[in-house]
Amino acid sequence: MKNQCIVAVVILFSTVSLSAQSNIRLNNFWENTHYINPASTNEEYIGELSMAARQQMAFYGSGAPGTFFGSATLVSERTGTQWGINIFQDKIGYTQTHDFNLSYTYTIYLAHYWHLHLGLSANYQDVKYDISSITLDNATDPAVYNSLVSREWFNTNAGLELSNSNWKLGVSGNNLTSPYIEDSQPFVNTNFIYSMYRNRRRQSLIDWGAGISLIQTKKIMQLELNTMAYCKNQKQKDIFNCGLIYRSNADIGSIIGVNISENLHISYCFDFDTGGVNKNTLGTHELMLVYRFVKQKSCHCEGYNLLH
Repeated sequence: MKNQCIVAVVILFSTVSLSAQSNIRLNNFWENTHYINPASTNEEYIGELSMAARQQMAFYGSGAPGTFFGSATLVSERTGTQWGINIFQDKIGYTQTHDFNLSYTYTIYLAHYWHLHLGLSANYQDVKYDISSITLDNATDPAVYNSLVSREWFNTNAGLELSNSNWKLGVSGNNLTSPYIEDSQPFVNTNFIYSMYRNRRRQSLIDWGAGISLIQTKKIMQLELNTMAYCKNQKQKDIFNCGLIYRSNADIGSIIGVNISENLHISYCFDFDTGGVNKNTLGTHELMLVYRFVKQKSCHCEGYNLLH
């Protein structure tokens, strides 16, 4: 009887954990929308490397949810294409989930400096359980182990993004094949519609920006708002940014970022649930590191042309 109760608790905990962690994403996905849309392209650079770590409910110790994100992109202006990789790992208790995807983006150059980006990704996903961290009186009880069998499958993301130097408008669908996969938690189908604007003024040392995003996960709709201020130097290069985020489920957060160099950017985000059961969880901490590969400036001097 005691083992049956433990089995029931283990199964319930694993189900609730996966459901609670569904639609896991960065708070600061505005910094790099390639995390949510395979079509997103940053044409200011020839490539980007991005890493982020997210920690929730830190007071729970080793069982607290912890998430790692990684992204890399390489842009070719000559062919109008981008290749990208996204890596995702999440751990809560004895449950681990992974998502590895390879994306391809094609750019169509429109009039008035507008660019249309079309993207598609192929994903490998899995859910695994650390059985060794579960303690039972009867270690050979098969009921627990049969309910915690590792699973793996393939999925896909698709999206499009319309952009110019000030605007970014995007639509994406993540985990599009999840509705046809039995028990695909936590990788459920999630759809994004977003718009971002930044007023790039050459004569000002401060720009401001704003964003709005509508996120659908199953029958749940969520609205997210973002506002940001960018501080620049005399050469119009960003040196510092800060902003606020708000979600319709009563989440509020702040973002602060610093350009360590022309290539390296670091940002920190903290968000807090002002309502519901999560108001006692001390919020979520998120740290992101971005390395950007700057385009080489062309030299048109006569001496350079003669030598090359």
